[in-house]
Amino acid sequence: MRRGALHYILVGAALGLVIPLVFRLVSAALESYERIPDAVWIVFDYLQLMLWPTPLLMVPVEEPGAPDLSSWGSFAIATLANITVYASLAGLVWAGLAKSRWILALPLVIVACIWVEVWRT
Repeated sequence: MRRGALHYILVGAALGLVIPLVFRLVSAALESYERIPDAVWIVFDYLQLMLWPTPLLMVPVEEPGAPDLSSWGSFAIATLANITVYASLAGLVWAGLAKSRWILALPLVIVACIWVEVWRT
């Protein structure tokens, strides 16, 4: 059975919502332990930025002199941005599967560019 574009977009949006929530819960759990090695935090941070890159968009908002956002406010904005990114990528995957396989290259290039930027920092 072939799925429609809406199905792909909704699944992508759901992933875009679940991933930040999981990272938020894991982060809170890790912070409760006092003796977590730095290597665990480094791996966690890189994994988080690879799967949830939108907090990088919040860096200019958190500059000194910028309006103060609560941690949940900036989390909500970054999560909404992540939902948009994942839904857009899922829509491109659907278009690649339904229309032309060449379109599948676009989400792969986008994700590869994000990962290259994460690993360069």
